[in-house]
Amino acid sequence: QQTGDISVTEIGVANTNFEYKVNADAEYSNQFNISVIVYDDQNPPLGDMATITIRLSNVNEPPVFFNPPRFEISEYVEGSPLYDIENPVQLDNFIQAVDEDDVDLGALQYAFKEGVDPAFPFTITTQDNGDGAQNTAYFSLKAKHYLDYETKSSYLCSITVTDTATPPNVVEFNGIEIFVKDENEPPVWEDESSRVTDAGYGTIFNFEVQEDVVAGSILGSVKVLDPENDIIVYSIIDDAGDVTTSDLFIINDSGYVELKAEAAFDYETKTEYYIRVKAKESGRVPANEIISYVKVKIIDINDMEITAISPRELSAGGGTVVTITGKDFGPVDAGIPDVGIDAVYKGSDGIKYIPTSCSFVDEGVAGVGGRNRDNTRIKCTTVAGVGQNHEWSVKIGYKPAKDSYREWTTTGYIADGLSTSYNPPAITSVSNAEGMSTPGGDLVTLTGENFGPLYKDCGRVDSQTCENYPEDGSTPKYACGNDCNDEACNAEALACNRHPDYYISDAVEVYYGPSDMPTKYECKNAKVTIAGTQVTCNSAEGVGSQFYWTIKVGSRDPRSSAKLTDQTSQYSPVYYYEASSYMPPSLKSATAGLLPNGAATQSGVITVKGENLGIDGSEVKLTFGNAYGSNYTSTDCTMHIPHKVVNCSSVPGVGTNLKFEVEIASLKSNQILTSVSYVRPIIKAPGGLDNAVNGQGALDAKTKGGQEIHIFGENFGPAGDPYTPEMTYGPNGLKYVATNCYVSNAYNKITCTSASGTGFNHRAFVIVGGQSSDIYDAEIAYARPSIHYFKPLWESEVGFTAEGAATPGGEWIVVHGENFGTVDDDAIDSITYGPNGIEYRPCGNRMNDPGNCDCRLLVDHEQIKCNTTEGSGKMHRWIVKIDGQNSTVSTTSYNRPSIDSISGPGAKNASCDGGEPVTITGKNFGPDQKNLGSVTYGPSGIEYTAVDCVRHSHTEITCKTAPGLGDNLNWLVAVDGQVSDLSLITTNYEAPSISKVFVETGKTAGGTLHRINGTNLGVKVTGSYIEVLFDGVPITLDGGLTTKAIQGTDSEYLASRQQNGKDFIEFTLPPMIVLNQAKTVQVHVGHVNYNVDQRSNVESFTYLPPLLDTIENLDGEPYGLTQDPTTDLIVRGENFGTSEISKIYIDGVVQPMAPSPQEAGVSNWTHEMISLKYVGVSGLVYIDVGELRSNNETFNKSSPTLLMQAPYIPRDVGYRTEGITKDTSFTNPGPDELMLAGCHFQSNEGNLKITVGGRDCPVKAGSLEVVVEDSSDEFCEGAKNELRKVTCAIPEGTGAMEEVVLIRGGNPNFRGDGTIYLSYLPPEVDSFTPNWVDTKGGDVLIRGDNFGNNKNLVSVYMGSTKLRVKDEGFSHTSFYVEVPEGQGRAKPVTITIDGQSNVTKSDHAGVLRYYPPQITSIDPPSLDTTGGEVTIVGMYLGENNTVAMMVDAATENPLNFDITVDILEQSHNNMRILVGPGQGLTKLAVNVSGNVVYEDLPFNPPSLVTSEVIYLDTDGGEAVEFKGTNFGVGQYSNLKISDPDTSATKFDGKPGGNKNRFPHLIEAGDDDMLEFNHTYMKIRAPEGQNERLTALQTVLDVSGQESNGISLDYKAPTITSVYMCFSASLPEVHTAECEVNAQGDVVALGQDCDPTDGAEGGCGLNTDGGYTLLLEGENFGMPSAEIQSLLFDGKELISSGLGQEVAFISH
Repeated sequence: QQTGDISVTEIGVANTNFEYKVNADAEYSNQFNISVIVYDDQNPPLGDMATITIRLSNVNEPPVFFNPPRFEISEYVEGSPLYDIENPVQLDNFIQAVDEDDVDLGALQYAFKEGVDPAFPFTITTQDNGDGAQNTAYFSLKAKHYLDYETKSSYLCSITVTDTATPPNVVEFNGIEIFVKDENEPPVWEDESSRVTDAGYGTIFNFEVQEDVVAGSILGSVKVLDPENDIIVYSIIDDAGDVTTSDLFIINDSGYVELKAEAAFDYETKTEYYIRVKAKESGRVPANEIISYVKVKIIDINDMEITAISPRELSAGGGTVVTITGKDFGPVDAGIPDVGIDAVYKGSDGIKYIPTSCSFVDEGVAGVGGRNRDNTRIKCTTVAGVGQNHEWSVKIGYKPAKDSYREWTTTGYIADGLSTSYNPPAITSVSNAEGMSTPGGDLVTLTGENFGPLYKDCGRVDSQTCENYPEDGSTPKYACGNDCNDEACNAEALACNRHPDYYISDAVEVYYGPSDMPTKYECKNAKVTIAGTQVTCNSAEGVGSQFYWTIKVGSRDPRSSAKLTDQTSQYSPVYYYEASSYMPPSLKSATAGLLPNGAATQSGVITVKGENLGIDGSEVKLTFGNAYGSNYTSTDCTMHIPHKVVNCSSVPGVGTNLKFEVEIASLKSNQILTSVSYVRPIIKAPGGLDNAVNGQGALDAKTKGGQEIHIFGENFGPAGDPYTPEMTYGPNGLKYVATNCYVSNAYNKITCTSASGTGFNHRAFVIVGGQSSDIYDAEIAYARPSIHYFKPLWESEVGFTAEGAATPGGEWIVVHGENFGTVDDDAIDSITYGPNGIEYRPCGNRMNDPGNCDCRLLVDHEQIKCNTTEGSGKMHRWIVKIDGQNSTVSTTSYNRPSIDSISGPGAKNASCDGGEPVTITGKNFGPDQKNLGSVTYGPSGIEYTAVDCVRHSHTEITCKTAPGLGDNLNWLVAVDGQVSDLSLITTNYEAPSISKVFVETGKTAGGTLHRINGTNLGVKVTGSYIEVLFDGVPITLDGGLTTKAIQGTDSEYLASRQQNGKDFIEFTLPPMIVLNQAKTVQVHVGHVNYNVDQRSNVESFTYLPPLLDTIENLDGEPYGLTQDPTTDLIVRGENFGTSEISKIYIDGVVQPMAPSPQEAGVSNWTHEMISLKYVGVSGLVYIDVGELRSNNETFNKSSPTLLMQAPYIPRDVGYRTEGITKDTSFTNPGPDELMLAGCHFQSNEGNLKITVGGRDCPVKAGSLEVVVEDSSDEFCEGAKNELRKVTCAIPEGTGAMEEVVLIRGGNPNFRGDGTIYLSYLPPEVDSFTPNWVDTKGGDVLIRGDNFGNNKNLVSVYMGSTKLRVKDEGFSHTSFYVEVPEGQGRAKPVTITIDGQSNVTKSDHAGVLRYYPPQITSIDPPSLDTTGGEVTIVGMYLGENNTVAMMVDAATENPLNFDITVDILEQSHNNMRILVGPGQGLTKLAVNVSGNVVYEDLPFNPPSLVTSEVIYLDTDGGEAVEFKGTNFGVGQYSNLKISDPDTSATKFDGKPGGNKNRFPHLIEAGDDDMLEFNHTYMKIRAPEGQNERLTALQTVLDVSGQESNGISLDYKAPTITSVYMCFSASLPEVHTAECEVNAQGDVVALGQDCDPTDGAEGGCGLNTDGGYTLLLEGENFGMPSAEIQSLLFDGKELISSGLGQEVAFISH
């Protein structure tokens, strides 16, 4: 239970506590009674109850604040009566706290919370309100504190109240806000601080504006600030305060003073203005306002302007009064005194002319009633001078009344038409210019007017000397200089040249030349020798006549060799002096070797010597010829020694003892006769012809002549030459003269018309240009005389009735026929007739008996009249012999072949390769094929010979064309010695055709390889040539001098045929040297020996347009008289062409070529770079090449420059391609670095870029720093802290000499003084894996270093075989290559990375190589000697370039005879070969490109086959045949005949040795080996015999392999006759000189007697014997063998001491 404010909470069984529900207050109640019950948790519960009393003790309590009221006070307004700002001001309301403790009544104290800002504008005070009342607190504004609502509208504070308790209670009250009440305040000037004190108007606004401020511009602000942001109205007011207007000014609603739209200032008219302005509140009553004066001060600018100059033509002698019109030439106020006027006029050469007496045209009158000065016109008097396009500058200096001294200059510019020029010079005469020597140096005089001042070494225009000026160089600025001395200046010497701006020296130049180039020559050392009217000069080196003369008068920089400047100089009108001339050339000699005239491409050098022969570049025309009509001109001449010696190239021609004349610039020399000659003509048969002279007039020619003769040879000269070649022929080459001769085919063919004549075997020679050939055995033959019919007397005259001639003779008879010769020649040798044609002789042998002839020619060629001789008979045959040729008897001839038409694929647009069919239709092609002689064609009908010609009928022949080219080809057909006329129908080969040009564009520098694909380029025609024409002109093909690719010569490699059948020609692009980029491309084909040529269709090629890449610029040395700043520029890019065809522009102005390196202009021009000195410091650059323009680039600030010395250059040893160090001294190898130093890097590291070979070399952060702080560096021209260094990380890369470029903001470093190059290390090779490769090919891993990061820059060659680099796995340290199929020995492996190579030699153990071949089996294992196919199984046998051969089995060396081995099929594992005939023990050697494997492959041994013993006659010589197999090829083979008993067959030919011939050898190839092949032999048997009854053995030995043996024996002896030799000794019998018997005969014993008839005495033999007998028979054996026995009646006859002898003489 609870009572009162106490609550009971159960905490635990034995514990309770009490707490208040509300605050206890002793002042309200100080005691409480509480009843408490306690019980347990049983059921029912048990418990107890008690009552507790609680008493409260009183304590001192803190005071409590009531909510405060609103505190407010007005802001301070100046002049307002709201409150006195000088004293504190108490606020109206108060704040109060309440304390219930009685002791605290009237005792509470108030204060600001501790830490209040001392600047807080308020104070707080406690007010005692009496007994029983609570104290209060008031706020007060501190004295002299100005509250501003607009600045701060309220203030926050915190206060405390404190009671009397111990310790005291302090209570805070936070967030009390005191509000500032807004009041209306007047506006204030926004920028009061800008107002200034003016002596006349107090504090004012002061505006300063330039006098050229644009109308409508804001001049300044008079804005106000209104605290209440009221609308302000601005106005200009008068002195009375009324709003007014101004002629010049307005003030806008925003408080800005503006210059009216139609107004303008002019300082020279008025320098300052005052106006009064007011700013007033709008919408307030009353309204606040403020007023102020404004001063507008005009700032003078240089607004002087020249608008006109008159006159603009000045007297060269000075004294012209020039009026310069413009504006603002000084003050208008005539009261401003001492206005200084200075004027100067000068040209771009910097020479200044200072006119005199400069003044205003109207000075005006000062003071009241005066007039203003005319500040728009000035007049000056000019001084003497030269040149044109002078720009005038006017300087005005004066001091206005209220301003400081001022000085302004203005210039009138040429572009605005404000220049002046001195009157141009004019020539009235030229003297001493007649017959000038070509080396120059002759003194020439010109007279006229306006030639300029008299020449001096150093002349002053104003005639002042150094004495008139101080020598400190300070003033005036026209002094000579601070080191000038009187002696030097007065002597007009070098001191004046130190400041040449104000001098004129060498003011004249003289030029002359032909009408189209009147300034071709400069007359040197030109000087004005009579002021204004006469000039002398020395003639230049030159040639020509009838010159046009001009004088250029102007100025130059005397410190340089520059010419008078065009901009400020003037040319006189051109003066024509017809008599002016160089001396004509004078010839002394002309020498040369024999001049070639075989082809247009050949020439010789003619050296001409004399005087006045001209200079380098002279157009020399050398004319030469002789009296025979030769007349030639060569313009291909070069000056060997100027004026003295000229070398000219000859032109094709003919002639001997040539006369020469030189023409130079239309002046001709004398003529000289020389021994110079062309090569003599040679009559020579061309290929395909047996005789060099042919045609109808050369073989069986009609005696009346008029038929064509064609003479072939060399050195006949060009076709169409004015000379007429000659040809004579006859027995000695001179008898007959052909007519109508001309060169029908340049250099090698003359065609003539035969003369009337007779005879045969005529020799010939030709004369061309007075030179004769050797006599040529031409075998020219007129046709034999031919008898057609007879017209006898007895048939012709009336009254004759006879049937024939009278036997007494004397009757005339006319023989009709042809080819009898002429009456005048009377070439009759003899005329006979009779049954056999020779019995009767009306005209005997005139050679032996000239008078014995009763015949004469009646009609030329056709009729002979004879008187008959006595005779008889009928059917007489006549023989007429003319000039050694007997007549034919009524013979006939078949007509010559003729050509009517030519058809077929080869007749029109034939392939240049030949082989296309042609059908020739015509007549008289003969009865069969054997009569067809030849079919030829070409320009002259004989150049090409058709092939595979077949005669089909009398009217049709088919052939195939030969390889060739050309059009308008005539054909000839020869049948049985008769040749057709040239066909009227012509054929042609198809013209060359271009299908594609690869690539169609190229750089102007040339040097790139291009290919033209096409057809019919003649690449298969020996002797043909191909030219590539650009715009119709041949170009060089190989980058050198070769313009023709000639088949069959060293240049034929330039043109060939691709596998696809397309022809091509490759050429190295020549540099672009003519104006336009677009070129027409043609192929021109021709033949070096034949007069044929054709051109292809036209394709296009274009040189690429110029591309400007970078500009490097560096400040150059000051230039010219005015010391203008210059910039050295290097412009880089491509396709810049040459300076002759290209132009470079800067700011739209063409930059000239510099006459010297020190001069402004272009000093070097290549296709990729232009170097020049530019007068200026910035500009826009572009390049015109031909008709194309480049992109634009600009330059301004100097390019960076690099210090090229260690340690700021790359190290020599190079860098790894990976850009990572490999130095073992680094624990963690990292990026390699390059440090550069130089000038003009500037301080922004982020603006720098470094490249190495075009690759980015990243700049290391924070590496840009000054090399040496607080010091000047000489490299940077003394600039302090300018030499800086920066570091970059070496990028990945490859190559040697990679250019290092530092780029600042797109501007590369200047490389005109040198370039820094960095080299990467060349590749290193550690290993090839695997290094043995199958011949089928495979992938190989190459390990090493410095392989780079671009596989396209890598080439790998194994020997000459290029290996493909694979994409996968490529890195700086390894990459894969694909080894193609191949074979062979180890070859060097060359790895090239971006131009740097590594070579692993072929003998290196680890070099990459193919496996050598291996053979596992051969089938069959041996061969018959006839050879055969063999199958080989193995590995690494390759697929091409494999060679198989048979070698000696023992030595493995080549055999001493050839055995062919043809590879029929081949793969890496199998081969099938065909082995040719061979023999012996051999091996097969398989050579796979140098790797050789050997395997046994012997030939089978020989075998002999026979069925019986072969018997031979002992005298040998009979043919014996042997058959068998494997006899071999007849090399090292022999047939051996021997005795089986070897002890009996040792015949060594020595005394006491065996006399038998065995063993006997017959070797293949011996005379005794009659026939030999693999299965058959025929030998000539040797003489011999057997010793015993056993047969001989015969064995065939073939290269050491023996056959089986066969038996061979000699036949037994047989006696067939016995002869008696009477009274003869035995030695005589040996020589068969037996005496005859009584009857004189040698008879056989028993032939005329019976030796057995004893009754008759036998044959007269006595028993004493001693008779000589001769026995004949067969097979007696070899006499020298001494093994024969002679038996007589069974007894052997032997020689004895009694003189008996037995001699075996023969077999």
